Amino acid sequence: MKKVFLYVFLAISLVSCGGLAKQFVTFTGDQPLQEGKSRIYVMFCNYSMSSTPIISLFCNENLIGTIDRDGYLAFDVPSGEKYSLEATTGRREGYTWNGNAGEDHFTINAKDGKSYYLKLSFGKRGKIGAYTFDYISKEEGERLIKRSPKPKFNYIEEDE
Repeated sequence: MKKVFLYVFLAISLVSCGGLAKQFVTFTGDQPLQEGKSRIYVMFCNYSMSSTPIISLFCNENLIGTIDRDGYLAFDVPSGEKYSLEATTGRREGYTWNGNAGEDHFTINAKDGKSYYLKLSFGKRGKIGAYTFDYISKEEGERLIKRSPKPKFNYIEEDE
């Protein structure tokens, strides 16, 4: 009987460790990069077994999506412009960026044909609820993406 409880506990623990991301703009992570575009990947890697906040990601104050433990988002932007990425904790879609203390910002001057890999790390600044953006190598970014589930798409694209 004790073994049954142990197996049930382990199964529930393993299932609850999976990540989830919801993307509200076109996901382009599995498509070739178009001319005149840059691609941005943002991953949230939290290896803690404690409660994980949902991170809302904004690009130039437009909501891109939400990321939970070990999730990622991928989206394209026109090259030759600056993009400000902001992330904030929020437990519901529609949460707006408000620039509170503990929230981080990252600016990208998008170059044509380049992909940017960013990792959100939670709790690095010694404050509860604080996190940072870390620019990582393509190799590390691709490794993290391979082990993360593809985001859930919360949008519809229709051909006219």
